[in-house]
Amino acid sequence: MRPDRKALVLTTTINGRPALRTPDGRSVVLALTDEALTPAESVGARSHSLLSIGVTKPLRSGGEEMLARVLDELLPALVPDTEPVPAVDTDGMMPYVSTPPAPRGGIVDLPIPTQTLQLCTAMRENLGLQPPRYTDSTKVYVGSCQATRTGGREDASVGIHYRFETETFPDTVAGRPAKLGKDSVTVLLRDDAWCTVKIKAADAVPLAERLVPVLLGG
Repeated sequence: MRPDRKALVLTTTINGRPALRTPDGRSVVLALTDEALTPAESVGARSHSLLSIGVTKPLRSGGEEMLARVLDELLPALVPDTEPVPAVDTDGMMPYVSTPPAPRGGIVDLPIPTQTLQLCTAMRENLGLQPPRYTDSTKVYVGSCQATRTGGREDASVGIHYRFETETFPDTVAGRPAKLGKDSVTVLLRDDAWCTVKIKAADAVPLAERLVPVLLGG
């Protein structure tokens, strides 16, 4: 699995999903969402979810068929029938709809707009944080949630991010690997995914200690 901002160039389909197959048949990239056929910037998301699978040695007889069979069996588990992804406008905003976090850390497997709604719901309904004054509480920005504890200006910002391969997490917050910064903390939500939540606030660590278990517990 890997994120990408570019539009996938379609050359074939596998199990009904758009796919790009290299001429030698040794590598296949599949779009896990239809939005991957459009540049990420135009759909209000940071990146698309793409599945890459390939072999490093020349394929033996029947190797391409084996590759296709693996994909046919794997894709239904990765792309189940679910609710439609929330619509995002040209400003990168979407309507706020109460969306409880998915169980067992499932938030990391969802499209960024759905992750955002689950994040904002956890902040509003579980932590009691409210949108800053003078903002439209009926909308949220894709990928982040702003909040206030004073009823006035923003004093906390929380966002969904994807870690770099070389990024390390030397600290521990809420029982998870984390990286502390100046008035911020980044927490790796699950060991098998590169999805992190970054909290910016004067009390970022205590806020993370409350928020992360909600996001992972569902």
